[in-house]
Amino acid sequence: MPYVASLLLLVLVALPGPASAQPLPTVSGTAIFRGRMVPPPDAMLEVAIVDHTSTTEPQTILGSFRSGVTGSVPLPFAVPYDPGRVNPARRYVVRARLMQGAVAAYETAGYEPVLTQGAPYRLDLLLTPVVRPPLPAGLQPLPASFAGTLPSGLFMQLSMQEDGGFRARLVAFQPGPPAIYDRRGRWSLYNDGKVLALVSENGDRMLFRVAEDGALTMLDAKGKAIASLQSHALKRDATFIAMAPRAPAVGLKGTSWRLAEMVELGVPRSVHGDLRLRFDKTGAVLGSGGCSTLVGLYKSTGDGLVIDLRALRGKPCTGSPDPDKGFMSAVPHVVRFRIEHRTLEMLSADGQTLAFFRAQR
Repeated sequence: MPYVASLLLLVLVALPGPASAQPLPTVSGTAIFRGRMVPPPDAMLEVAIVDHTSTTEPQTILGSFRSGVTGSVPLPFAVPYDPGRVNPARRYVVRARLMQGAVAAYETAGYEPVLTQGAPYRLDLLLTPVVRPPLPAGLQPLPASFAGTLPSGLFMQLSMQEDGGFRARLVAFQPGPPAIYDRRGRWSLYNDGKVLALVSENGDRMLFRVAEDGALTMLDAKGKAIASLQSHALKRDATFIAMAPRAPAVGLKGTSWRLAEMVELGVPRSVHGDLRLRFDKTGAVLGSGGCSTLVGLYKSTGDGLVIDLRALRGKPCTGSPDPDKGFMSAVPHVVRFRIEHRTLEMLSADGQTLAFFRAQR
């Protein structure tokens, strides 16, 4: 036994121990600010290393640093990066900004080269106040949301934030379930605030002309008007509507609802009838009203909704207005839906609410 124990001890000593993780190298330096500035306690310094080889390719972030402001300026930073991702043939730069809440108060005016082509690994960054041109009247105030149909026929929802970010949803209606594409990125203004540019994270760019009433009309890639036989514009919502998460396709399956409110000629009115709908798991939609039996089919993908509904009259309708008739006239215009807090909202292609339903237990 002593021999075996000694041999076991020898083997354990000979085995290499776990390799200690080596810290990543960093690009370091300090952030200084133009003018006398005392950072507020809630400010955050953000510094990133970005692949800036091409202005047409999506920019890749090689490393990032984010820290609260705990002392006086200049503010130190150290951005870790993986040297295995550095390509000597490419150009890397550093950009920084001082955030106050969701808004950048200071930022680097240009890009400082680092890592390759003789660029340094340590540098001091000068941040200058962010000067934003005044918003045109049609975009005041932010946040704001817009909806409408583009010249291509795509339905678009747009949500703009005051920090320069946006989210967009494009819906292509086609035979079968609609195709839905989500985008997010940064917006900016050109031509004295008359042109809005949306640049997505994947590098896609869309241009719109901004009207005084807030309507956004899409322009071509050169900023020229798009010839169209119809008037296409994204219209500003009366109140801001945050971009809702895309509802899963099962959002309606197996649910039952009662009509609570109709919107006719843009004016909502309460419904005192007894129009009910049930969305079956097989894709059938069944319902009943004050004088009708409703039968049909539905398809839902994402937040897109297509309903093919028929009303089978069972008895003469009484009362005015007739909720069955009002809802049936709205059904062909329903293209999407939203479910929030036991409320089902049906919307048209231009973003107008057509009907509200309440969940049935």
